[in-house]
Amino acid sequence: MRYEHGTGGSVIAGQEVIEVRVARRMLWVGADAFPVTNITRVSALSSTPARRAAVWAFARSVILLALVTAGGVAMYRDMPTAESAVGIAAAIIAAILVARLVSVLRDKTYYILLIETGGAAHHALASVDIAEVQDLVARITDAIDDPKASFAIRIENHIGQIGDTINVAGTGNRGKVVG
Repeated sequence: MRYEHGTGGSVIAGQEVIEVRVARRMLWVGADAFPVTNITRVSALSSTPARRAAVWAFARSVILLALVTAGGVAMYRDMPTAESAVGIAAAIIAAILVARLVSVLRDKTYYILLIETGGAAHHALASVDIAEVQDLVARITDAIDDPKASFAIRIENHIGQIGDTINVAGTGNRGKVVG
């Protein structure tokens, strides 16, 4: 499964090395524990930056900025200081637009270990290495079928918000917040 995250880039606060292990019918992902018997599905998702959308948003913004700047320069053509202020403001806005575009274009694709239990899906970890996440999916799936299974792996987890925030249950329901 694949989805794109927002045009503003991911908000990654950092990285930590966590242990993912199965022991005595419990799956531990860092400090989170899941009874193996309650796991209904394990999957790997890829979360790709919305690069195409970012380029289109940038192009639209640059065209709009050019039109507004041309209008401002035409309106203040008899006032050199106001005309200069319009040009400086346009340059600052253009620099911000370029910085946002570069941020999305440089953002990495993250691979997410998703664990589903009876009622919810849990984003267990995010990695830039698809092979590690796919290996975890296979090992966890094997542990569901084999009561004697056990393993322990250390993996680099990227901490932060990747993709959209969706909260549709309980108090504080915000619905979908595109990130």
